[in-house]
Amino acid sequence: MPAKDRSPDPNRPSIALVGCSTLLGKEIKERLSAGRLFASRVQLFETGSREGALTDFAGEAAIALNVEPDSLEDVDLVILACPPADGDRVLSYARKAEALVIDLSGGSSSAAAPVVNWEVNKHQVADHHGLLRAAQSTSLMLSTVLHALESQVAVVSVEAVVFEPASSIGQDAMDELYRQAVNLFNFGSIPRDTFGRQIAFNLLPLTLAPALGGSERERSLARETLRVLGWEEGKLSLKMMLAPVFHCHAALIRFTPAGSIQPSMLLSTLGRMEPLSADSAGAEEGPGTPVEWAGEEKIRIVEIREDGRGALWMWALVDDLKAGAALNAVRIAEALFPPDRP
Repeated sequence: MPAKDRSPDPNRPSIALVGCSTLLGKEIKERLSAGRLFASRVQLFETGSREGALTDFAGEAAIALNVEPDSLEDVDLVILACPPADGDRVLSYARKAEALVIDLSGGSSSAAAPVVNWEVNKHQVADHHGLLRAAQSTSLMLSTVLHALESQVAVVSVEAVVFEPASSIGQDAMDELYRQAVNLFNFGSIPRDTFGRQIAFNLLPLTLAPALGGSERERSLARETLRVLGWEEGKLSLKMMLAPVFHCHAALIRFTPAGSIQPSMLLSTLGRMEPLSADSAGAEEGPGTPVEWAGEEKIRIVEIREDGRGALWMWALVDDLKAGAALNAVRIAEALFPPDRP
C-alpha cells in the first residue's frame, strides 16, 4: 500500500492546535489526523511546562512546542484546547488578519463571540469575524438534547442537574480521583490539589469547588446553553455536580411541556434523531449508566418519565470526549475549510 502524500498543499489551511496534550486536545488531534480535513501543516503547541514533549500526529512522530507570542503569525486556523487562563493569554497573541480561532478553552476573552453547537446553530459559523467559541461539553449536551426536544414539543421551562466526570476537567482530575480511591482503600492521605475536597465515593457541587470555577462556571455554562438555543434568561436552571466518574456526562433533566405528551412516544421519536440514541423500552434495555455508555459517539436518552405534576424527567448520557466538544470543533473546522475547497 503506497504511503500517504504529506506534501504541503497551498490550498489547504495551516493549523495550530494549542493544548495538544490535554484530554480534549488529544481527541481533537486524533480527529484531525483521521478526519476529512486535510491541512497543509499542523503545528502542535503546549501552554505549560511540557515544551519539547514528544508526541505524534497521523502516525508520525512530532514535537509539541510551547506557544509563544509570535507562534501563530502564519497560521490559518487556531484551535484552543487549553485551560481558560491559557486560552485568554493566547488570544492576545498576534495572528494573520484572515486567521480563524476556534476556542474550546472557555476563557473570558471569547465570551462575546458566537457560540456554536454544530447540531443546533451551525448558521452562526458565518458570523465568526475571526473568532468562534465552540460549545463546551455540558452546554453542548444540554443544547443538543433540548433543541431536539423542542422540535417535538413546546417547552415552558427546564431544570437540569449535570453530573460532570473527571475527564471534563482534565488529566490531573482523573489522576487525583484514582489516587483518592486507592488511598482510601489503603487508609492513606487524600490528595486534594485539583478538586480541593474528596471526590472519590462522593458527590461535590461545583459551587463548592472554587478552584474549578465554582458558581461562576456554573452560571457561564447556563448562559452558554441559552445562547446556543436562543432562549430567554430564566427558561433554564442548571446545577453542576462533580461526580466520581472518569468518563461520560450524565444529566437529570426536568422539563415542563406546554401540553400533554406521551413519554414512550417522545422517547421513541428522539431516539430516531441524530445524534441521539434511545430504546423504546427505556432503561429496561440497553446501556443506562455512564460506565455502560463511555466510548460511544451519540447522546443516549435513557428514559423519560412523568413526575405526576405535569412535568417530565429525562435521564441522558454522553461521552464528553468521543461525542463532545472535540467532535463539534472539528465539524466547525471542516465547514469553514471544506475538503473540496479550491
